[in-house]
Amino acid sequence: MYDFSDKKRGNEEMSAKELEKRGDFLLAAQRYYEEDDFFNSAKMYRRAGFGDRALIVLENGGFFSEASDMAEDIGRMHQAARYAEMAGDYERALEIYSEIESVRDVQRVKRNLGKHNNNFIRAPGIIGGLFFVFSLFFLSSNITGGFGGISVGEFDALGSIFFVFGLIGILIWAKAKFE
Repeated sequence: MYDFSDKKRGNEEMSAKELEKRGDFLLAAQRYYEEDDFFNSAKMYRRAGFGDRALIVLENGGFFSEASDMAEDIGRMHQAARYAEMAGDYERALEIYSEIESVRDVQRVKRNLGKHNNNFIRAPGIIGGLFFVFSLFFLSSNITGGFGGISVGEFDALGSIFFVFGLIGILIWAKAKFE
């Protein structure tokens, strides 16, 4: 790692911005890192020519999408795909893995992409189904009775709202499922 001791003399009181303006990118990067400003720290490391360190800083800060972009810029395609996958951008990871012809990784990402998409397809259907069942309870005054001082007309209104939301959820699920 780079030794900051020579550069630090006389610069302890300077802020990261001032160090950046002076062109002392390594010390500015360290100062940003100490302040938990991972994004700017990575930018400074990159400007100083320490791309590997910049990627580590972005990963530590949870900036996986930015790390993927930077890794792709510096030619680290496998690392870029891994960061894209960590960011949840499975389509981009699949594209990069396909580009570098990593068959095993392409298959793994396709499986994850299928699981990821199934959750988005199922959620509206489940929520719509629950709203639909609630609507039946609220529309039938014999089941719910009149509790909480709410009139039968108000129960019918709530039941109608639940019914509409239930139908919308089920239609969204059916459209996504059968496209």
